[in-house]
This record gives sequence, structure tokens and C-alpha cells, in this order.
Amino acid sequence: MNEQMKTELSQDLNKMLMEMYDKGFKDCEAAAMQAIEAGIRQAIFSEREACARVCESRYNAPDFNEANVHCADAIRARGDK
Repeated sequence: MNEQMKTELSQDLNKMLMEMYDKGFKDCEAAAMQAIEAGIRQAIFSEREACARVCESRYNAPDFNEANVHCADAIRARGDK
């Protein structure tokens, strides 16, 4: 194998390895983005549920009024879209 063939083989291998690395990185990046998005969805759900529970805790409060009767259900329904 002469020097030119070695150089071409080296370049081809380097290109192949970089393509594999890029694909692997993109797969890792996609997995990380999915995990981040799942975490955000869970945080939004938890916040909604906490707000709904505050509404429910007010059901027996002396200053509770009829306009707030469906408050908890309405908050929870925001996640059903």
C-alpha cells in the first residue's frame, strides 16, 4: 500500500467515524430532548394539580362562591388538549 492509498484510506475511515459519531451524538441529543420535554410536561401537570387542589381546599371555606365550583375541573381539563 503506497502513501497515497494510506492517506485516502485514512480519510475515508475518518469520514466514516465522524458520520458515526455525528449520528450517535444526534441520537443522544434527541434522547436528551425527549427527557427534557417529558420533565417539562410533568412539571406543568404537577403545577396544574397543585392549583386544582387549592381550589378543592376552598370548597368548604366561608368565602367560597358558586363561580368557583368547577375551578378544579377546569384547571385539570387544560391538560386534556
